[in-house]
Amino acid sequence: MSTVFFIFSLVLSLTFQPGLFAADPKGNGSNQISRACEHSPHKEFCLSVFQADPASTNADIKGLATIALKLAVKNTTEISVRVKSLLSDGTLEPGVQEDIYDCNKQYLDAVAQIDHAVVGFNMNDYQNVETWMKTAATQILTCQNKVKDMKSGVALELSKKSHAAHQLINTALGVVHAVAH
Repeated sequence: MSTVFFIFSLVLSLTFQPGLFAADPKGNGSNQISRACEHSPHKEFCLSVFQADPASTNADIKGLATIALKLAVKNTTEISVRVKSLLSDGTLEPGVQEDIYDCNKQYLDAVAQIDHAVVGFNMNDYQNVETWMKTAATQILTCQNKVKDMKSGVALELSKKSHAAHQLINTALGVVHAVAH
């Protein structure tokens, strides 16, 4: 029940943000995107994320942070669902199965951390948002490191997805940092 309430409050908090995606009155969308990506450890990745999202064009810096957080939630949740589905694959070797199980725990925790970050962001609690996002990034990196040297196709898939998720979380973290400072 508490999970349903949390998700419901998350959706409401994102829905009722007046001006969240307000048009940039000066038409400086690319300047806002450049500013948003300034603190990203993967600047080119960050720029490509926003350039691929039409809503980014006219968003202010806080709107860009919200877009990045939403993308991080969506991406991490999708990977978490995929990891969970892998657990039912009876053809995996026991060592791979164990690592997938560990990754499942890491992803469930990462999704929860990012969900907390979204709520905190909407409450302007940027310090905790940064902590939650860093924790989520560490959890994803832990999974990625666990499977990166395995030879199975499942491990390779998960390693690639984890790498992308880690970059997306760091992108969101960098934009949140730009909003906070």
